[in-house]
Amino acid sequence: MEQFEWKARLLKALANPRRLKIVKELYRSPKSFSELMQICGFRSSGELAFHLGMLRSLVYKREDGLYELTESGRKFVEFLEGVGNGIYEEGFVRVPPSSLDYILIVSSAFFFLLSIVIYVIFLPHEMGENI
Repeated sequence: MEQFEWKARLLKALANPRRLKIVKELYRSPKSFSELMQICGFRSSGELAFHLGMLRSLVYKREDGLYELTESGRKFVEFLEGVGNGIYEEGFVRVPPSSLDYILIVSSAFFFLLSIVIYVIFLPHEMGENI
């Protein structure tokens, strides 16, 4: 269960556009606190500090004072970029169904109709014979 709790905390941390912006900027290059404030549009240092705290598993402060992504943070941004290639701002890109999907739909419809035909043809005869 710990594994799922950690993943849930991670997703919760990234479920904020401002934190995603921080992560994206740090993916490009390490930044100072003041650079992050300016680039990401934070009005107060407390607000940025709060968001950096939420990202503590993905972001760390180096000895020279610059903030940088952890290895996990870099991998996560790369994952998001990969996923983002198939997604637009307004939602998922529609991917045309494969021919296998059509075969499954048609065969399901065929067997459904076949079961109705069998029911209509054979059930009344069986009921009539039993009466």
